[in-house]
Formats: sequence, C-alpha cells, structure tokens
Amino acid sequence: MRKAVFPVLAVALLVISMSGCLQPENCGNGLCEVNETSYSCPEDCGHSGCIGESNSGFEGIDECCPGLSETPSCFEGERACICDDSKFTCTKCGDRVCGQGEDKCNCPADCGALKFDSISVGNSIIRYTDLESVERGIPFSIKLDNSSVENTFAIGAGRSWQTFYYRCSPDDVILKIHDNGYLNGQKLELEVNSFGVQMLADEGWTTIPDQNVSKKVNFGNVQFTAFGFTKSPLSVNLLADGNCEFSTRPFSAADYLELGGAENYTTVDGRAVTKTVYYDDDNAARGPLAIPLYVTNDSINGTYKYRMHVETASSADGSIYLLLDAQDLKTKEGTTISFNGTDTTENGIADRPYYWPDTADFGNARGDYQYMTAQTRVSEGSREIKAMVDTGIGQTLVIPMPGLSYYNGCVYYNSNDYVPCGIDTNNSAVTEAGSKIEVKSRVANIMVAVPGTAPSTPAGS
Repeated sequence: MRKAVFPVLAVALLVISMSGCLQPENCGNGLCEVNETSYSCPEDCGHSGCIGESNSGFEGIDECCPGLSETPSCFEGERACICDDSKFTCTKCGDRVCGQGEDKCNCPADCGALKFDSISVGNSIIRYTDLESVERGIPFSIKLDNSSVENTFAIGAGRSWQTFYYRCSPDDVILKIHDNGYLNGQKLELEVNSFGVQMLADEGWTTIPDQNVSKKVNFGNVQFTAFGFTKSPLSVNLLADGNCEFSTRPFSAADYLELGGAENYTTVDGRAVTKTVYYDDDNAARGPLAIPLYVTNDSINGTYKYRMHVETASSADGSIYLLLDAQDLKTKEGTTISFNGTDTTENGIADRPYYWPDTADFGNARGDYQYMTAQTRVSEGSREIKAMVDTGIGQTLVIPMPGLSYYNGCVYYNSNDYVPCGIDTNNSAVTEAGSKIEVKSRVANIMVAVPGTAPSTPAGS
C-alpha cells in the first residue's frame, strides 16, 4: 500500500503546478525567463520537456535541452556565492565564453572565479589582504638578536615585505627619570612624603632608597634597580639590564617606532616617541613589557602591535622576542581579524592578551600536556569563524592531542560547529552565511576562511 502513495502524490503535485496555482509571477508574458520552466509555465516555455539556455530547472525533475549542461543555480552575494542545491541553470559552460546564464559562481571556467576575502591562519603567521589590496603577513612572534649591531626584521607576505631596524645592548645603563616623565611608554609618578621619595610602581607606592642602598622595583613589567633620588627637581635613579631601539630606517637617519614618551625621546610629527626601550634579563617571573611597540611605516595602512619580551639570561641565551599583541586587523573586503591572545589554562578564555609560546624559552614545558592556545577570530557583523593555534608549534590544533581537555576542533563556526583537524586533514565546511572554510594539510596552508554576509535572497527580490 505504501508504494501506491508516491505516484498519486507526484501526479497531484504536477496537476497543481500545471493548473497555475504555483506559476511564476511573470508567467504569460511570452518570455521564458529565469525561474520559469516548461512545467511551471508552459505558456512561455512550451512543452518540449527540456530547459533552454539561461533558464532554471529542478533537480530530479527537469533536464536541459541538447547542447546545454546543468550548472549550479547560484548568485553572487557580498562576499560569497549563494547556491540553491534544489535547482540548476542550463548553460553552455565550458565553451570559454561567459554566456547567457553564466557567472563567476556557476561557471568560473568561462567567467573567472569570484575573488573572496581569503585569510590564512597557521604556519606561525596570519595572512590577509589589507585595505589597500596589499597582501600582509603578520607573524605571531619575531626573535631578535641581543646585539648592539644594527639588525633588521621584516613583516609581510607575497611580494610585499616591510623592513624595520633595531639594535639592542645587553649592557647595564643608569637612568634619571623625572616626575611625570615617561619610561617605556608609561608615565612615572613620584611624590615626597615623610618616608622620603616614593615611586608608583607595579606593586603600588614604593619608597626609593638613597644612593647607598639599592632596591628592586617593578615598573611596566620590567624590574629595575632603584638607588638614589633628588627632590629638586624631583627624580629617581634606576638601573636597567639593557636596552633596545627600533626604527623604520637605518639608524644613520632613524625614524623611531612609537612606544610612548620618555625622558630620552625624539619628536616625530609632533609626537613624543621613545628612542630607547629598557629591559631586565634576570626576572624569571615576568612577562613581556606592559606597553606594546607600534610597528608601522608610511607603506603600511595600519599599525601592528607587539610586546617585547626578554628571556632570562641564566636559563636561555637572553634572546629578545616581539610577541603579537591583541588587536584588530581590517581586510580589503571589510571583515575584521581579531587576535585575542593566548589561553594558557585550557578554559577557552585568552588570559594573556598577547601570543605566549608554549616553549622552554618562555619557561613552559612542552611535554606537560598543558597546552596553550592562541585565538584568532574572523568576523563580519554577528557571524564569526575562530581558529585555534597551538603556540608550541605555531600551527592549528591537531585533534586528538594527549591531555587536551577543552578543545575538540581547530576551527569553529556558526557558534558551535567545528572542524576536527587531524595531522593530514583536508576538510571543508560552509557556514550559515555562505562563508567557506578550508582546512588543509598542516604542512601547507592551515586554514583559509572566506567570511561572507550575503543575504539569503538576492538584493531587490
């Protein structure tokens, strides 16, 4: 009895369609238009039983006329192709001519591919196209040489690389900082009271000893040795373990990068810019500097923020790192890439607002199964795609990972959906907005997110 039901239903549906109850709005105008078929509008499309060029049919019901092929029924959204899997369009796709009914979505072979906002996260770098259509590559971390010799580091991708200059000295240096002066981008506050001279440090108001006594003082996440002060003008003496300078040009004509003001500063376009960044090399408990370095020049549309961190000299080689700071990056297509920082406790929250490597150089044991995960979000409005990076290797998470308790995928989308990434993953997924996610082999391009905000129906329909 069940087998007899389906032919009856099929006939019933066909009768309803041919009776005109479900006819397209323009049926009867003498033109066989898109969305009209010989079944839905025989007045315009005839009763040949096949679909003509540029017209649409339904999968499993209609067929194209001889010489035509079925191509996806799609339209170009703002940043993605939106397709209806239940329908097709009859075209001459493949003849090297972008003909009737063909476009970049349903026939890229003839019309060219629709260019998406392509963003790659992994291989220790974020790649995207900026507001000026320039491909950018922003590394998670940059290792510097601790040497007074002029060196360079570069930021970029493809054919666009920007070179920056730096020099560092591991020699001790004595500073005299005045009240309301700047040190490493932060204002220094001093006051005179019955205890002598006090300095507002990371741990609160701290009494500065006289010149015959020294005291460790933390300021801006750097440990200085304080000794001596003057009351008029009010200032303190501090000892730093070393210093670095950063510039957009060779130091023979230096254009210093901005960290904030300082007593030792230069003026660029009316701004007080720090010429010297001071650090310590024997405080194992510290993190990077509190104030990020602003890496930019006249050729970059935007500013990239990095925190400077110095290894403990007694446990490593005293190398200096620039660690990517939490920030938003704008792409050519208007999407936002948000680097949120690092989750060091496996609870889904970036508790460190910068990239923090899970390596021995940073006091972390790689084999302890306590993973550290950097979080990058690609968003357009309320929609977002999230990529999770293992900071021990700079690559997206590999699932399963021994002892990994919180994350079950390397890429998340549509709030709760995820892509379970393995060692040789070659997966793809499409979000509710038509965005496309590709997760390829971990030795190649790790993740390409194509965010889109195309509406569910064409504009004006």
